[in-house]
Amino acid sequence: LRAIGILTPTSKWMECQCLTAKELLVYFDDDGNGALSADELSTALQFMSFEDPPTKEDIEDVFMKLLPPKAVELDLEIIGMAMTAVSKKEEHSSVAYSVMVKDIAKMNKEQSNAAIFFREMVQYMKATGTNAHDLFVKLDDQKLGALTGREITEGFRCLVTVMGQASPAFEIDNAFLLHDPQGLQKFTK
Repeated sequence: LRAIGILTPTSKWMECQCLTAKELLVYFDDDGNGALSADELSTALQFMSFEDPPTKEDIEDVFMKLLPPKAVELDLEIIGMAMTAVSKKEEHSSVAYSVMVKDIAKMNKEQSNAAIFFREMVQYMKATGTNAHDLFVKLDDQKLGALTGREITEGFRCLVTVMGQASPAFEIDNAFLLHDPQGLQKFTK
């Protein structure tokens, strides 16, 4: 999750500066080998002067997550793929956000199900003083670290049922269909 928290503002910064992944690589590739080392990536991120700058450990974590097996540095292809993936994720998030502010009468079934479910989830968290991380831990009763949208939906339904509350969210099979139409994506803390 922290990797997305670093790559998203990096992608937005590059977009604002009208920089491509290739131009970023050329500018920060100090040794001219066509790839970024962890130190060169760190220099690039420091140069971007984010309000909440990543720590050295965060940068190393992102670097290791992006690094292909047997590679020692990030080449243009990997940097480009990471920025494309982040852009696509932002696109999905934007669609999901627009549903939450849209008039429910103008929503299709998937949109209204998501809006109802997440409204109920927020109300539950407020009523119980639970944050999103703690709720995920409660739903992940098998300690797998990742759940499908259907598992989150069913787990939340069980939590609310135990509390003895009636909810329109009971009728929803998978509140995540809008974000994950195939139902294959695993969500993590």
